[in-house]
Amino acid sequence: MKKILYIANVRIPTEKAHGIQIMKMCEAFGNQNYETELLAPTRHNPKMFGVDPFQYYEVKKNFQIRHLCAFDPFWLMQLPQGIYIKFQAFFFSISLYFHLRRVKDRDNYIVYVRDEYLLPVLQRLFKTVVWEAHNLPQNRARYSEIWKRCAGIVAISNGLKRDLVKLGIDEGNIMVAPDGVDLQKFSAGGGSAFGGQIRGELGLPVDKQIVMYTGHLYEWKGAQTLLRAAAFLSLRAPLLDGAKQSQGNTTLPEADRDDGNLLFVFVGGTDQDIEKFREIAKDADNILILGHKPYGEISKYLAAADVLVLPNSAKSEISRSYTSPLKQFEYMAAGKPIVASSLPSIREILDENSAIFFEPDNAADLAGKIDLAISDKNLSEKVASNAAQIVKKYTWDMRAERIVDFLG
Repeated sequence: MKKILYIANVRIPTEKAHGIQIMKMCEAFGNQNYETELLAPTRHNPKMFGVDPFQYYEVKKNFQIRHLCAFDPFWLMQLPQGIYIKFQAFFFSISLYFHLRRVKDRDNYIVYVRDEYLLPVLQRLFKTVVWEAHNLPQNRARYSEIWKRCAGIVAISNGLKRDLVKLGIDEGNIMVAPDGVDLQKFSAGGGSAFGGQIRGELGLPVDKQIVMYTGHLYEWKGAQTLLRAAAFLSLRAPLLDGAKQSQGNTTLPEADRDDGNLLFVFVGGTDQDIEKFREIAKDADNILILGHKPYGEISKYLAAADVLVLPNSAKSEISRSYTSPLKQFEYMAAGKPIVASSLPSIREILDENSAIFFEPDNAADLAGKIDLAISDKNLSEKVASNAAQIVKKYTWDMRAERIVDFLG
């Protein structure tokens, strides 16, 4: 049987989105009849202690997970993040090298990796090494020769492929494979009555219009812009009318609009970011910050929402050009209207027929477009329906099949 060795220097399981992507892709490779093994380090994660990753991510046990012993003492985690990451990566690289030296029949393996700093070691040991590109390092020119030696590069966006080609990488050796979604889990169903039932289960109000964001609260994710937009919509007509004059393409509430009916719900984030957001929003009566929720519950939160927001910032290259957000595909599958930043990375998948776009980092424009999504039911139903059709092309199994075909 053909073999894939997926190597990821991450905590498994983890509260971060890359854990979902890695586990779903390993399952999908297994579905393609590849004998798949995931290699990851032993790393401290008290929140996930004793959690079965197969159950947490709801994936079949059609692949193996092997945790390699890696030096990761608690005191190391107290160092500044940049230093901690370098130390941890160094120790994992050593452990990985000695483990891989013992692997037999290396020519029968496809080695699949997301961490570019592991490529030199892997290329010495294996003939077929594939790099999945999610971002480009600052010292990207240094890696150009290493990337040229890869059997293939899987880029999650056209923006990444474009910049890799500029570095001299053969265009034919790069495929673009955006991220995907588990349609069976996230696809819409049940209508408004079902949404009301879900809200009851989640403790969310049934008498509010819920605007929701799921995911981390990093600056480049743009959640701060949504927080400011919530403030706009809590102040009602006078300020919003002024914003309308300054944003010609912004639709804002009508005079009889009751903005008290809107509730902005944030799901996700690290403890530090959640604390910061709660402090900022402590006096707001239209903001609910729930913090991290298990992967298995996210589809329920999306089903409970009226509008889903993808507010990525234009200030960061990864957000502007490189990202392929998991939440984007989950939002699309949920069948709810999406209000999204007008960025090249987002527009690779969505267009005016499948999303309502706003000017990135512009809270006033975002506030207006949220109101448009709430008030114009025909528009919202159209973009939601179109997005739900488009996302059918982006399942994890389809992604794995395309990658396998690309690698020959």
